[in-house]
Amino acid sequence: MEQKRKICEWVKSLKMPDGYASNLGKRADIERGILHGMKSHDCHVFMEQLLPIAFCGLPENIWKPMAEINLFFKDLCSSTLRVENLVWMAKNIVVITNKLEKILPPGFFDVMEHLPIHLVHEALLGGPVQYRWMYPFERSIGKSKMGIKNKHRVEGCMVQVYLAKERSHFCSYYFDDHVSCLRNRPNRHDDTGNDPAVQSLSIFNQLGKGSKKRTLRKLTEKEKKSAELHVLLNCPEVQSFLDYFVSQYGHDQVFPSFITWYTNWVYNSKNAATFDQFFKDISWGPITVHTMHQYNVNGFKFATEKYSKNKKTNNSGVWVKGDDGNQNENVDYFGVLHEILELEYSGWPIKRIVLFQCKWFDPTSRGTREFKQHNIIEVKHTRKYEAYDPFIIA
Repeated sequence: MEQKRKICEWVKSLKMPDGYASNLGKRADIERGILHGMKSHDCHVFMEQLLPIAFCGLPENIWKPMAEINLFFKDLCSSTLRVENLVWMAKNIVVITNKLEKILPPGFFDVMEHLPIHLVHEALLGGPVQYRWMYPFERSIGKSKMGIKNKHRVEGCMVQVYLAKERSHFCSYYFDDHVSCLRNRPNRHDDTGNDPAVQSLSIFNQLGKGSKKRTLRKLTEKEKKSAELHVLLNCPEVQSFLDYFVSQYGHDQVFPSFITWYTNWVYNSKNAATFDQFFKDISWGPITVHTMHQYNVNGFKFATEKYSKNKKTNNSGVWVKGDDGNQNENVDYFGVLHEILELEYSGWPIKRIVLFQCKWFDPTSRGTREFKQHNIIEVKHTRKYEAYDPFIIA
């Protein structure tokens, strides 16, 4: 019973990203040591993502089969399926089921435990499950139930709610584009883009929408130099300058000298006529910096660690791929979003770019461990990344 309560306490303390799952903390009853009221999607999330972590303290001969069955469902519910992987999964699920029969009592097994053997064949015939499962219809029916007025005629009320929604959707096609309706209403994580008529460097044409409350911030000299250099290094139009600089002075001189060299180069009287004004504007760095606590980009919501602290959800986790300075560009960096900065550069048109200032964890084996067989990554929060490179482009 004590172990069940510890699992429930762990579930209650979890914070999922916004929209990833419901509040599982409400489903955990610590006194009785049970999880109750979980919807089918919550069960999928718990089985595919949380169960291998919750039971990782068990002996390996018990934990490994459970992790394998969880990974099986995770791969099966993936949005992209490969035929060769499905053929291998069809053979492997039989072995996994036999392993489970060795560690679980016979009363646990019924026809539902035999069903996974046939699910792979169904995926081969029907494709990814996202186009076949019932979640969209269950959500639609749930919304229709909210519009019920007559509890004595539930089915009839649901039909009327559905017909009203269909009629309003049909009529919305005859409205002008500026009329707000359900069909063209943006989602709550909508991000707005820049005016396509205004031409600027490609790095300033990013999509995104930040929170309205912003605070003016003054960067330290170290932060300003790192942010300015990160913008230059990730601007495609500046790549030719970087290649020339590296060929002349080497990679070691990029951080200490590239900004000064680039400014002198674009303002050199011999080269000034060949450069657009945009190249000169970004050479002086940002003129103002504002901070915000939330930012929406590419349909995802990001929030700072401090802002997420008192929330039920956590959107401060960051993962990027990068290099380790030794020509190895396939390194996973995991971190926590510390601050969201909006940099504004001089000149017309106004050029703004949003950077995430992150606290990175150690990407080496001492701080990040990957279990490739079970597709699990373990990050040691006490191990920090030693180099100072906190910024990424939102």
